[in-house]
Amino acid sequence: MKTFKPLIILFIAVALCLSFVSCSSNSIIGTWETEIDGDTGIFVFAKDGRCTASINGKITMEGSYSIDGDNLTVIPDDDNMRGQTLHFEVKGDALFLTDEVGDIPEVMELTRK
Repeated sequence: MKTFKPLIILFIAVALCLSFVSCSSNSIIGTWETEIDGDTGIFVFAKDGRCTASINGKITMEGSYSIDGDNLTVIPDDDNMRGQTLHFEVKGDALFLTDEVGDIPEVMELTRK
């Protein structure tokens, strides 16, 4: 049993390191950029659940977000704006947001900055 204990500890340490690496690379947290009708859109998702959206440097939305599985819900601070739930997927440095409302899903691709 003494020879297995170091191996078990090493296995657990490697597994934990791999899980941290995979979680951080698949995380939505950070700054994302996309082009919207010729303008530059920037979306920032903070660790504390806050988010902002801006177009050409002008903040257009501040609010909060939550994640449930592969669904991202954004709730603007401005009561005049409607919240939205989108399907999301992170693949490397790309974030895909899909609005599945309506007959044809709309997909927006963003790049990690």
